[in-house]
Amino acid sequence: MKVYEMLGWEWFDSGECKRGGNTGKFLIFSLERDVLCRIAKDEVSNGGFNRAKVILEEGKIGTDYVLCLYARDNSRLDNMRKKYGQRADIRFKDWKSDEDTRAGKYSPQFVANRNRRANGPHS
Repeated sequence: MKVYEMLGWEWFDSGECKRGGNTGKFLIFSLERDVLCRIAKDEVSNGGFNRAKVILEEGKIGTDYVLCLYARDNSRLDNMRKKYGQRADIRFKDWKSDEDTRAGKYSPQFVANRNRRANGPHS
């Protein structure tokens, strides 16, 4: 597995990612970045995912770090909910398509945090 930093993210890449093969990602949030990095390494090495990324400190918006696990489709959603939905140290959000990301569809919490960060701490 190749691990590298690029554009505010730490990437975990199996080397098996084909351009256009992934259509979205599963999102997992945590206050603890190292927890997300362990999940990313495990899922890319053993869980059938070919690519993941975890936000670096300088790119973080709000209090949580985010892990994106890239996949071809959301067919593993039920399995992911069962595997990660009940853990106390993380918050499994859901599947998000690349189409929604490109269209700028974000949660109200993310938008509020992004606006706070852009306007400074006293806004």
